[in-house]
Amino acid sequence: MVTTSVPVAANPVGLAEMPNAGSTNQKLYVASEGSSNVTVINALDDSLGTPVLIGAPQVWAVARSDSARIYVLDTSGAVLAINTLSDMVMPNSPVASAGAGANFMFLDSKAQRLYVTNPIANTLSIFDISEANPLAPVNPLTSPSGIDLSQGATPAYHPVSVTGIGDGSRAYVAAFQLTSCTDSSGTFPCINTQVDVINVGTNSVSKVIPIASNVPVDINNQDGCGGNTPPAAQWTPGTAARFRLSTAASGGGSTSNFKVYVSQCDAQNVAVIDTFPSNSNPADTYAGVTLAAPLSASPTLQVSISGASQTAATSSTPATTTFTYTPANTILHVGMSVFVTGMTDVGNNGNFVISSLGSGTFTVNNPSGVTNTTQSGTGAVLPRQNPVFLVAGP
Repeated sequence: MVTTSVPVAANPVGLAEMPNAGSTNQKLYVASEGSSNVTVINALDDSLGTPVLIGAPQVWAVARSDSARIYVLDTSGAVLAINTLSDMVMPNSPVASAGAGANFMFLDSKAQRLYVTNPIANTLSIFDISEANPLAPVNPLTSPSGIDLSQGATPAYHPVSVTGIGDGSRAYVAAFQLTSCTDSSGTFPCINTQVDVINVGTNSVSKVIPIASNVPVDINNQDGCGGNTPPAAQWTPGTAARFRLSTAASGGGSTSNFKVYVSQCDAQNVAVIDTFPSNSNPADTYAGVTLAAPLSASPTLQVSISGASQTAATSSTPATTTFTYTPANTILHVGMSVFVTGMTDVGNNGNFVISSLGSGTFTVNNPSGVTNTTQSGTGAVLPRQNPVFLVAGP
């Protein structure tokens, strides 16, 4: 239950907590797009401290592992360091900028670096946060403004989130491309997603991992996953999801390997990347493993089914039923639940999970299905939630 409400500035968009549990100087810092100050909350008694003057609205904030600094990203792309003892911006600190449009910042305590994504410039900027060289830009490749993650593609890929694995060796940047797809129903907006792997030692892209291809832009999501156009220079609350893609890494060590997770708003799932060799796959592999989001409260989609085609099981694949449906432009996704009723053969009725999609068809695992191309029925499709942000536990 809510025990206390603390007033903060307008449009709060980021919260950084000093990780010094048990300290008498434990504070929360709130970044807000509607203020030029960062709000300071004393975590011990929920009282307000003196706001920190940044001089511009902010879009994100992170805390250093020793609790001595809070790093703030403002709407101009500037990165500033707050001294948590004085609650003032560090004097004489170098000007660090990821460029206008920068939207997200991740602090890698092991590598002592800040990673900042900019979906407008399509870059990743890297800054050294060691005491010997605070906020000095790490010059990646030959570009002083950051690593170009557009991949030379048209349309370009837009990086929107970044994480690092616990040994400090690599960073992982989630990026998406908006394009058009065509099937029997016509042309529709769709999205491709990928993860760029950054080698920390060389500050370069060591691998590009494709995640999803030709996923229909989710127009059924009432809150919006980001629309059909490139990201805006500044996110506006209430207009769309803050993060179309989000990424976080699990813990790992001597007895377990790190994994990277990517939430996909449009695809309604979370993709899993193995960062170390696993199950005969090389390191940094997406093997098609996704976690479907829970069912949502969005209205049920109705489709008319005009036939079913059964494929027998093999030694390596389950038996499946492929249903033909209309209207073919209904936005379906792998992982959606569909309740099929009205088919003459009862084995074709039931509650299924969509395993794959075709042009005007969807396929489900079903050992009881029967091929009949003249049957008719109804499919009630239950949309799933749209994951928009991931965070790793301690």
